[in-house]
Amino acid sequence: MFKPRRHRKNGRAPYRRRKFLCTAGEWRFCQMLEEAVGDRFSVMMQVRVGSLLECKAEDWERWGRRVSQKSFDFVLVQRGSSFAAAVIELDDKTHLLPERRKRDAFLDDACRRADLPLIRFKTARRYDVEDIRASVKGALPKRACEVRPGDASPPLLDGKPISWVWKRVAA
Repeated sequence: MFKPRRHRKNGRAPYRRRKFLCTAGEWRFCQMLEEAVGDRFSVMMQVRVGSLLECKAEDWERWGRRVSQKSFDFVLVQRGSSFAAAVIELDDKTHLLPERRKRDAFLDDACRRADLPLIRFKTARRYDVEDIRASVKGALPKRACEVRPGDASPPLLDGKPISWVWKRVAA
């Protein structure tokens, strides 16, 4: 039934440090993404899906495990708060594989049901900052920049909030 675990002779775990958090292509996109939206959002990389999507305890066996070991490529977090305004997936050629397409469809549906905007970009050699900015802005709902009580006030420029929309919500 179960195979016994094989232990290393020296008893040490077989882990080693990865040199980089992301691929070179993801890093290039991240730099352009930060240039496009960095005045409004902090860009977080490789965030676990289960950190943003949750389900009831009784649904965990069926639904929670499906998100617990996946990660989003990028998350846009509203500056001055911990509000995740949107998630971004950078799709390379592996997203054409049947298993990846199935995973992508699951994430698309899960984010839609959770009312979390998921924005997809195709990998490219070069990215246009204005195109990225327009795609992000177009994907965000009007209430995308909520601030919880206790969060920092929105950054101001000439006495006016810099962000697109600021709305206080009850805790």
